[in-house]
Amino acid sequence: MSRAALVPMCSSEYSPAAESNVTALQSDLATANTTIGTLQTDLDAAEASVATLQTDVATLQSDLSTAQGNISTLQSNVSTAQGDISTLQTSSSDHESRITALENP
Repeated sequence: MSRAALVPMCSSEYSPAAESNVTALQSDLATANTTIGTLQTDLDAAEASVATLQTDVATLQSDLSTAQGNISTLQSNVSTAQGDISTLQTSSSDHESRITALENP
């Protein structure tokens, strides 16, 4: 059964303008469905990007934590080295004093 045959069931008379409107609406619906498909694809890509970024942020936070631990260790080592240098300077001075005392009795 053709559209023209069905239309009289819904209205008193067939109208080419009504059929044109139906065709236009079908075209709009097809365009809308295409747009929805594109938006869904874009959304899926965006969600994948967000997941990647979340993983990257977690990795960077871990790296930052490790770096902070390394900095703390280095600061402690520098402090220890400064103390060792001070001790060596004192010991060296003591040794020079003893050498001077032995050379000039």
